[in-house]
Amino acid sequence: MRDVLLETKDLKKYFTVRSGMLSNIKGYVKAVDGVSLAIRRGETFGLVGESGCGKSTLGRLILRLIEPTDGQCIFEGTNIYSLKGKDMRKLRRDIQIVFQDPYASLNPKMTVGKIIGEPLLVFNIIPDKKEREKRVRHLLEIVGLNSEHYGRYPHEFSGGQRQRICIARALSLHPKLIICDEAVSALDVSVQAQILNLLKDLQKEFNLTYIFISHDLSVIKHISDKVGVMYLGRIVELAYSKTIFKNPVHPYTKALLSAIPEPNPKIIKDRIILQGDIPNPINPPEGCTFHPRCTYSCSQCMRQRPDLIQISEDHFVACPVAADNRHCDA
Repeated sequence: MRDVLLETKDLKKYFTVRSGMLSNIKGYVKAVDGVSLAIRRGETFGLVGESGCGKSTLGRLILRLIEPTDGQCIFEGTNIYSLKGKDMRKLRRDIQIVFQDPYASLNPKMTVGKIIGEPLLVFNIIPDKKEREKRVRHLLEIVGLNSEHYGRYPHEFSGGQRQRICIARALSLHPKLIICDEAVSALDVSVQAQILNLLKDLQKEFNLTYIFISHDLSVIKHISDKVGVMYLGRIVELAYSKTIFKNPVHPYTKALLSAIPEPNPKIIKDRIILQGDIPNPINPPEGCTFHPRCTYSCSQCMRQRPDLIQISEDHFVACPVAADNRHCDA
């Protein structure tokens, strides 16, 4: 079994909400509310859920772009929140990110060569200018661009090409983990496929581990080895990709999968239409936060928040009623 590269333990991030600039605290948005997961070296972990479920916040917590309210994030045996100064700076080389909007994450005043080469200069990996240029040109070719693009600016490229530049920048430091935060959602479908295939090829070549954040289940199915489904800050189902897509257990997961378009018009899918809206994150319902929209809902769900239950090897679900394949009394 491959060893665990990254593990989170009861990770939480609560954002304070105030009614005005000088007013008292109105409440807290529990963006991430007790997430525990383990990601093995060399695998792709897909994180999926509706907008506002907390998946991007979780990615930023793992990068330590924001500080947690509580919990731990252990990378190669070390809790990253205990690191300071040079130790934290050293860790930055091992964890990189590819953002959703490639144009917004590239400096329009810098050439592609400087953008990709800057991490090599900042971390003093290749201080020599000629050697650094040689490395950057090689990275451009690795991600499917021409080395002659070295002196061009971001506005001279298409969306897919800009994302390739972002990937090359992430690769420049030889990271162990790359977080892809909606990395293909701003691209055309045909370009999405090219970028996904590029990421899979790079994973094999450089032994990379990915956390792939997306709301697009078809993308998650294509690239992920394991999938975590998030709802209002919590993981509600966790399993290998094949298990999630063939045998979903949690009612929220089933509803998400039923919304995937079927390309064959002869196949009629049974859509699961969830009732009501996502609850207010400042004042979520007691017990299971999904119970107001759930077909399995019962009095137990309204009183007690469920933890992840193991129902088979590497398959966990946060719904004891669905795990037992039964309905509760109202």
